Amino acid sequence: MDTRGNAKANKALGMPDGGDILETTWHVYLDTMPQHIVVVDSQCVIVYCNRAWIEFGRQNGIDPGFDWRGVDYLGGIDGTDPNAESTRDGIRAVVKGDTDRFQIEYPCHGPTESRWFQMEARPLPARHGGALVSHTDISDRVLGERRAHLLSKVMDSSSQAVLITDDTERIVYVNPAFTEITGFTEAEALGQTPRILSSGKHDHDFYESMWASLNTKGFWRGEIWNRRKSGEEYPELVAINAVTDSDGYVGHYVCMFSDIEGIKDTERELRRANAELEQFAYVASHDLREPLRMVSSYMDLIRRRMGADLDSKTADYMRYASDGAVRMDCLIQDLLEFSRIGRQFSPPVRLDLSEILARVAIRFEDSLSECGGTLRIHGRFPRLVASESEIERLFQNLVENAVKYRSSERPLMIGISAKKAQSSVQLTVRDNGIGIPENQEERVFRMFQRLHHREAFGGGSGMGLAICRKIVERHGGRIWVDNGPDGVGCRFQVVLPLATEIA
Repeated sequence: MDTRGNAKANKALGMPDGGDILETTWHVYLDTMPQHIVVVDSQCVIVYCNRAWIEFGRQNGIDPGFDWRGVDYLGGIDGTDPNAESTRDGIRAVVKGDTDRFQIEYPCHGPTESRWFQMEARPLPARHGGALVSHTDISDRVLGERRAHLLSKVMDSSSQAVLITDDTERIVYVNPAFTEITGFTEAEALGQTPRILSSGKHDHDFYESMWASLNTKGFWRGEIWNRRKSGEEYPELVAINAVTDSDGYVGHYVCMFSDIEGIKDTERELRRANAELEQFAYVASHDLREPLRMVSSYMDLIRRRMGADLDSKTADYMRYASDGAVRMDCLIQDLLEFSRIGRQFSPPVRLDLSEILARVAIRFEDSLSECGGTLRIHGRFPRLVASESEIERLFQNLVENAVKYRSSERPLMIGISAKKAQSSVQLTVRDNGIGIPENQEERVFRMFQRLHHREAFGGGSGMGLAICRKIVERHGGRIWVDNGPDGVGCRFQVVLPLATEIA
């Protein structure tokens, strides 16, 4: 469409006919404005629109060559809009000169997004009436206000206390959870510093470390002992984030914290209960083995006493009883070892995985030689902070599992490799054995679970992989298994943090 003014538009704008210079000036001015602008005459018929209006029409599927002149502006207002009639009345009032301004905000649903506009109509300085109608995109402001309103609602309803300070550490906002947890009202907190919560339990180095993290990383996470208004001291889990502007200047600090006194009490209770359970398992396992040894001993005495007088059926019964006692003793020993994991008989130290794997390889030299198997350890293995005896037991169990469940169709091959990430290492123990049946990958890590008959593949209690999982999880890692990519054997994957704090 040709957006130049015509005689009717000039007349509506109050310009003299033939004023080429004036006509060009207002035309260029309106065309450079970002607002979508139309000029309507006294009948609310469009006599002019600027380039921004045409471009917006194009974005909504209207041919850029469409001639808007002569279109009834009021007829284009969406009749389903509840404000449609009041909008028409407002524009008519401006056109007739009954008011010098009409303004309304409205949503506009485009083909790809929803926008918000502010429409404003003002009368033109002409005897024949008419108005200049502008549409300003206010989507950023409206969406920003909505996000701010939503954020305010979220923080007001949050069970976590929220505290915001300015760059001088003065509190500028607290939410209802803050007042509930601390006992300070909003009026008492605003303008103060977070030091009103200080318990005095933390020294200078503690806060210096906190500010070092905020200044270098922009955040800090940790536990703090604070003091309520009543004077009661309590533990909190705190997260502080520095909020920067576009220039990187820190303007605010947002602090979110939760009262974890109940959690601390629960943790203490769980630790006490776990200690009692571990002690019970240890004592029970130890005491249960004594009668089993007695059963086995008396069975041997009976066999020796009866000698040749022992008939074959009775001998079978006695063998079954002895075998059952031996199996039960093995189960109890494995249960005892499972309960010992985490009792920190071997404290965490900085250890070299390569040295541990070398010892594991030596331990299985004879077993591998007997079955014609090969164990290959390749790659570079990082250092960990962990329990040396438990990590060594982890790999002993995984290699033993591969030796036990080897295939009779091919020579056994076991490979151990490592892939280091930023804060962890992924260790892979792969074999070419019989593999794991589909959908049984989780079951193999459960206590006393065997996928085969108890006499098959050398027997066993089904505790080896359960012990592996407990060791890995106690070190803050995870373990899983899948079949090899070629469908042969299986792969045990172990992920361990490079620096592990042992609980």
